[in-house]
Amino acid sequence: YEQNNEIMTFFTNDTLAMQIDLNGHVTKPLQPCFLVRNSSDQSNVALNTLVTVVFDTEVFDQNADFASNTFTAPVTGRYLFTYSVNFAQVDADHTIMALTLSTSNNAFTNNPIADPSALTGDPAELSLHGAVICDMDASDTALVKVAFEGGSAQTDIKANGVRTNFGGVLLC
Repeated sequence: YEQNNEIMTFFTNDTLAMQIDLNGHVTKPLQPCFLVRNSSDQSNVALNTLVTVVFDTEVFDQNADFASNTFTAPVTGRYLFTYSVNFAQVDADHTIMALTLSTSNNAFTNNPIADPSALTGDPAELSLHGAVICDMDASDTALVKVAFEGGSAQTDIKANGVRTNFGGVLLC
C-alpha cells in the first residue's frame, strides 16, 4: 500500500492491484474489459446456420481474456456485453436475420428477430445491435453469431472501423 496526496495504490506481491483517487474512483489494471472489431469482410454469409462473427482486431483487452473470436471469463461474476454488426448487400428475401450472443450458459438473440422481407428492396447496409448482462462462471465463454434464413447467401458482415464490434466488462 502506498499513498500520495491524491491516490492510494494497493499492491500484491509488488504488482499493482488497485488505485483509489480522492474522489473515490477505483481503477483495477487487470479488471476484465475488452473491445474488438473485425479487419475484413465476411462475404456471402451461409444460410440456415449460426455463423461466428470474426473479431480479429483488439482495440483493447485489459486482462488478455479475448482470443479467437471468444471472450473467456477469468472469474465468476456478472458481465456486461455490447455488440454491433454491420451488414452489406442484405437480401430482402431473407425471412430471418438473427444476431446472437452465445455464452456457455445461454444464447441471447435479438427480439424481435429482424425480417428484411418487409423492406422494399435489398438495403445496401443494415445494422443489428445488442447489449446484455450475463451471469458467467470462471472459464465460461461468450461470442457473437449471426443467422440468416430464406433468400440467398449474399449478405456480408462488413469490416468498417468501429461499426462492427464486440465489447465486455466484468461488472461485479
